[in-house]
Amino acid sequence: MPDTTAPPTDVLDDDVDEKRCVRPTGANGDLVVLGRSWDTSPYKGLPRYDVLDLGDAWTQEKNDQWIRAAINRSATVCAASAETPANLRRLSPTRGWVDTVFAIELGQLRNAGYRTVGDPLGTPHYLVP
Repeated sequence: MPDTTAPPTDVLDDDVDEKRCVRPTGANGDLVVLGRSWDTSPYKGLPRYDVLDLGDAWTQEKNDQWIRAAINRSATVCAASAETPANLRRLSPTRGWVDTVFAIELGQLRNAGYRTVGDPLGTPHYLVP
């Protein structure tokens, strides 16, 4: 069951903007930002934020490698999208309803032992090892 309490103050910067991802206090490395592309795009190119941006070179395999690398370095992850049905499933013209990339990423993190901090129906919320 996800922890739906507000993020503890020792996890987030003092100047928390509740509508955007903020780097955890004392975090080593970049803050991994995932979610639907329109929610992650404001973080692309910003220093200290790790957003996968491969354009036409994107593949599910490359995405999986990026998530594995985040897990291997015990990165803190900010989910810039809410975990709503519309963000977790999509209708494929050939396969019916399928998981979105965001849903797959969340599953990989949770299978690796990550837990949710904050409201998964709100944005942002965090996943921590």
